[in-house]
Amino acid sequence: MTKKREDIQAYEQQLERVEKLVRMKDKTEDVLVIDSIVVNKDQIFSTYFLSEDCGTLLMYNDFFQSSGQSESTVYLNPKGDQAYYARPSFEGQYTLFSQSKLLDTWSDEKALFAEDEADNNYPFVLGDGLTLYFASKGNGSIGGYDLFVTRYNTSTNSYLMPEQLGMPFNSTANDYMMVIDEAKGLGWFVSDRNQPEGKACVYLYIPNEFRKYLPESENDEWLIARANLQSIRDTWQPGSDYTEQIRLAKTDMASTEKKIIRDFEFIVNDRTVYYTLNEFRSTEAKTFYERAIGLRQQANTLEVNLYEQRQTYSQGNTTVRNQLRPSILQSERELNILLSQIGEWEKRARNTENVSLRN
Repeated sequence: MTKKREDIQAYEQQLERVEKLVRMKDKTEDVLVIDSIVVNKDQIFSTYFLSEDCGTLLMYNDFFQSSGQSESTVYLNPKGDQAYYARPSFEGQYTLFSQSKLLDTWSDEKALFAEDEADNNYPFVLGDGLTLYFASKGNGSIGGYDLFVTRYNTSTNSYLMPEQLGMPFNSTANDYMMVIDEAKGLGWFVSDRNQPEGKACVYLYIPNEFRKYLPESENDEWLIARANLQSIRDTWQPGSDYTEQIRLAKTDMASTEKKIIRDFEFIVNDRTVYYTLNEFRSTEAKTFYERAIGLRQQANTLEVNLYEQRQTYSQGNTTVRNQLRPSILQSERELNILLSQIGEWEKRARNTENVSLRN
């Protein structure tokens, strides 16, 4: 084709993909998959029974009370004050976001990967609040959605480069909705490999403490079968019985900790932290902090609008940028004023409450 001066780029991409598949096959993880069930794609959550310490999974339309067409999901952390979800852009691809809950209001929407233009969906966060699993059609996917994991870097306030999971978690089909219940020591993920339209298989597995791979083998057919999960029984240990783990997977477990209602976190002094307005002893201090909360909500709304303006600015032409520049500068000035006012009202609330505590 080169001699005929024909374009070989598409074939080079196919070759790279095949070579990647071979490398992933040779590094197939030794995963113990103890059960599987085929369901309609819109019923996958009927097979997930998470302990309370694990958080909650919801469909996007149910959480946001929306009637639009959306295949995205929402993960709600155990405290119920942090939501992770994906919503589609005008082009139809999904972008991951998070929101925080202050009192009864959800706000402060943030894009998790602001520079990533890939189709990302189906988020889940481990109990550490830092480790994020999600599915992506980009980032080197080998076909459809692939499963990825990343961690939040508290030093830079951003996520690290996503790491693609290996086989058998990923395949040339759609693989998504990775969930790990640390209290039960079990995990789930979904795949539509070898399934008819509208169906998906939910796999139940026992997560490894450390990643381990299958031993090298000259039997390539055996390795391919394990990489593709052709039979989950091939992953079982000889003579083992997983009935108890399967029963546990379908059991509702209560939280191991007493639930504490936390609407916010306000440090009064070195020994005292308030989480609700009812904890204030001084009515005046409570009024001051309510003022700070109201200003915080305004600032959160302004930050979202400012983020959207900056996104439009970065993608726009010269005319669009000239139109947006004054508005962005004005919004930045307003935000700085709000943040200063928030700090002042919080300071007044803190000082007043500490006087009340000393008295």
